[in-house]
Amino acid sequence: MTPTVDSTAKSHPIKEAPFPFHRAGKRKPKGFLLVQEWLLRRTGFLPLGDETLVPSRFLKCTSRAMAWMAMAFLVTNALYNFTTILRVFRKVASPNLDGQPVLAVNEGQEHWLHSLLYFLPDLTATGRGLPVLATMYYKRNRWAGLKQRAIEFVAYCFTDPNAESRLYRKMKLLSVGSCFITIVLYILWVSCAWTEAVQGLVANNDSLSYLEIQFYPFPIHLSLVQRIVLDSVFTIFPYILSQQAQLCGVFLVIILSEGLTRLREEIIRERGNLGALTTERVHRWVMIHARMMELVDEIGETFQVIFLLSYVLDFLNVIGSSAVFLNANMITSYWSYIYYTATFCMFGLYATALAYPLIQVVEKSATLPDALYLLTLTLEDHKQNQPTSERDSSKEISKRLRQFELSCRNHPLIFTGLKYVYFTRELLTPDVDVDSVLYDSGERAPQMNKVNRITRSDQSSSFT
Repeated sequence: MTPTVDSTAKSHPIKEAPFPFHRAGKRKPKGFLLVQEWLLRRTGFLPLGDETLVPSRFLKCTSRAMAWMAMAFLVTNALYNFTTILRVFRKVASPNLDGQPVLAVNEGQEHWLHSLLYFLPDLTATGRGLPVLATMYYKRNRWAGLKQRAIEFVAYCFTDPNAESRLYRKMKLLSVGSCFITIVLYILWVSCAWTEAVQGLVANNDSLSYLEIQFYPFPIHLSLVQRIVLDSVFTIFPYILSQQAQLCGVFLVIILSEGLTRLREEIIRERGNLGALTTERVHRWVMIHARMMELVDEIGETFQVIFLLSYVLDFLNVIGSSAVFLNANMITSYWSYIYYTATFCMFGLYATALAYPLIQVVEKSATLPDALYLLTLTLEDHKQNQPTSERDSSKEISKRLRQFELSCRNHPLIFTGLKYVYFTRELLTPDVDVDSVLYDSGERAPQMNKVNRITRSDQSSSFT
């Protein structure tokens, strides 16, 4: 079940086998709309709809035209990013490019690594949008099927329509709130960055009236307004869209996390109502967990590259902004302190907060075996007081519970970034030994045991 990316596969990744809905078979699954999904559809990085279901030929042609426009934008953005990378390396070699001092000279020399760390936040923020959006564009046809599978999972797991409605209301609030916060925070950060840059330009040119900036490596000089417009189109806009693409995957993970919470609550409630525990109920739990394993595979297959790129690039921003404070010569003004402090806080928040739902899935799945173990012990103790005629039924239920517990221990729900990054608690607590988490022998039991050891001490007390 380890998430993998198969770039050669051309068939639709979502399995065609139907998954059962509500036991009565009458309640159809509801749908939900994300603001992030709406933005990506209107910019061509996701299809406007399932082309097999869209009746209008005009909408089909419009969707394909927007897809070609998105492709053209990615190519143009790649060229712009190339010039930005060349410009950064040129500034590393020649700090006074454009008349803006970058580092204070120490004894006539400066270390290239210090200069590179100075530009690292700008470089990674500029280069984040292109690879993430290119990955989303490549996986665009998988989104509709993946979302439908998540909706079917909710309909089967949340048998109470009110609980399902509450979940979708929560998703709607999270979608709107996260979209607003990420856009506003990034615009404020860019404004702070431009304020710091303009202050340096003014200090060396005395005026902004006739200021021109060389568009290296091309022999072109741009005004400050032209440069801001270019950065807005090819840096700010792609970065914002890349965050919305990442959030689409995060919201699917949140749905999976809510399903884990509900499954665990059902198991715990059965300890107080053993008379209603049947093999059919245990079978339903097994089916829900199996569906969760499939969802982890499907989400990972679509979003694991995006999760990896987003985390690594945001973390590089944190490294670059924190390294600046180690060398006082890199700070040229009070705005520099504000800019690099804001960079450290904002991108550190992104790297941790957006990875936390993935970590929650691992920790919640690690609590299932303990809950099943306690339920099995309670059932076996209750079985001693039952008549002989009912013990066989309880024995069969205990057997199924133990099999389910073993399956949960051997098949943890864990997200990875191409097996280079494992989204577990160790990602946020480097003092914990991560060697066993990075252990990958093809079997999942060692990883599950490690996750259990980490989480059981914190969460096992809530079972009693």
